[in-house]
Amino acid sequence: MGLNLGADPADYESFVGSRYRDLVRFGALLMADGGLGEDLAQEGLVAAYRAWRKLGDAQGRPEAYVRRVMVRDAGPAPAVARRSADRGSAGCLRA
Repeated sequence: MGLNLGADPADYESFVGSRYRDLVRFGALLMADGGLGEDLAQEGLVAAYRAWRKLGDAQGRPEAYVRRVMVRDAGPAPAVARRSADRGSAGCLRA
């Protein structure tokens, strides 16, 4: 990732500023919805803030942590399930 992070709150702000857009994009892919994806990214970033003392060191890997939280909070493959449901309802024949 290239950021020199530490446990300082300013380092958290730097992390969020540099990764927010990509995390929202990842959330939108998981949720198949831009607004829900942004909510998911924000939930992941709140979790990272709470764990920042551990994540801010060189071994913490904060982006991996946030993405893992996002995947967990997204539930079981919501975008895939939603697409399957959409295809199923579109293919139904009406009498």
